[in-house]
Amino acid sequence: MWDVVLIPFLQIVVECLKIYRFLVFIDIIMSFLLGFNMLNRNHPFIYSIQSVLNQLVEPALRPFRRIIPPVGGLDFSPVFLLLVLQFFLGVWGRIIFKYFPQ
Repeated sequence: MWDVVLIPFLQIVVECLKIYRFLVFIDIIMSFLLGFNMLNRNHPFIYSIQSVLNQLVEPALRPFRRIIPPVGGLDFSPVFLLLVLQFFLGVWGRIIFKYFPQ
């Protein structure tokens, strides 16, 4: 009975984590491109994309940035965020397959 509701919920959580992981990758790529002046920060389209990404990703990065200082000017907090997201993806996936085999 519960599997009718719980399996789709867990699958939605997994998909949301995958989308968020993709957004973190896009934020990393945009920060590199902006850092090397390959993209113009003043362009309205680039500015809006970077602003939305910053609002979505920065709250998750903030705790990592408090703990992990930049090393040589490089910020490794997105790497640790990606590792945590991958961990939760693995946990949710195992929960789905262990308790609700198809």
